[in-house]
Amino acid sequence: WRLDRCARAETARLATRTRNAADQADRKALDHAEEIGQRLIFEPVDRIYWDVRDPINLENIARRDRDHPAMLVRALTSSAQGVDWLLAQWEELLNLLREFGFWNVLDKYKAIRLLGLRPEDAQGHPMVSAIFVACHAADPDRWDLYETFDQALKGTAARPDSRRVKLLKASQPTPEAGLAVILDLTEREVARLRALKSDVLDDRAALNRADAADRALFDDSEAAVLLRRYETACERELRRSIADVNKFARQVPETTPNDPADDPPQNEPGGSEQEPGDPSPETARSEHETAQSSPSCLLPPVSSSPPEGPAPIMAVDPGTVREWRPRRSPTGRKNA
Repeated sequence: WRLDRCARAETARLATRTRNAADQADRKALDHAEEIGQRLIFEPVDRIYWDVRDPINLENIARRDRDHPAMLVRALTSSAQGVDWLLAQWEELLNLLREFGFWNVLDKYKAIRLLGLRPEDAQGHPMVSAIFVACHAADPDRWDLYETFDQALKGTAARPDSRRVKLLKASQPTPEAGLAVILDLTEREVARLRALKSDVLDDRAALNRADAADRALFDDSEAAVLLRRYETACERELRRSIADVNKFARQVPETTPNDPADDPPQNEPGGSEQEPGDPSPETARSEHETAQSSPSCLLPPVSSSPPEGPAPIMAVDPGTVREWRPRRSPTGRKNA
């Protein structure tokens, strides 16, 4: 009954998994995209006021270094759910530009990381440098460009190169031109992601959803592993019990009951009839006992008719002749 219970439990679990497989697959993909996205836009420290000796700041910087934006963006763009998450972030940034006309420091860092780049590469990467200069030009309350680059390098050992900063400042566009640069960048990225989703990822997501029920047939959860382990233990115990019973059966000798048909007839109705002239069993038994107790059985038989001529000499086997002793009466006298 324990094995039957295991089979029923496994059947019920598989039925539930296959019934909810498609929705579960979508929810799992969305959760995975959200987890990767939050790691992507994570800002470790306060770029303006931060303490280099604070252990929390040091841990956050180490976390930032472990999650490179390029690696996380590749993971997000490999699924339709990940691209949907990226599109939601870009549309939010696009709305900020259309409403306010500029990005603040955190919005700028977020846009750079959504492109798979690092704000710390502001002086070394051309795209990051162009975004820094355009955002600085569009910001109505902008600081000095050198301080903007210095904020991006917080938590690193590098410092801005003043000569490069001067060259970038000399080529800084007008606020309207700076806003147009970042608007064009945002719209092009949104269009690229939408094309990727419609051309490739939507069909792939549909196939993955269709195959979700087949993938759910194998339950690799911890509860399923424990269930299979319990079922294996029950099967092992059942096989051991069967082996013990077979071993005991081989040790006990087999006894077959007698068939009544094999027994000789005992004067029952329907038995074999007695041949004419044959003595009855009781008569034959009485004559045998009398012959054994009489001494005459030791002598040769005597014919009642007179012999004709001399009597023949009969050979007697000495081994068959026993010594005859007279019986004693109860008084101790010998009988003649």
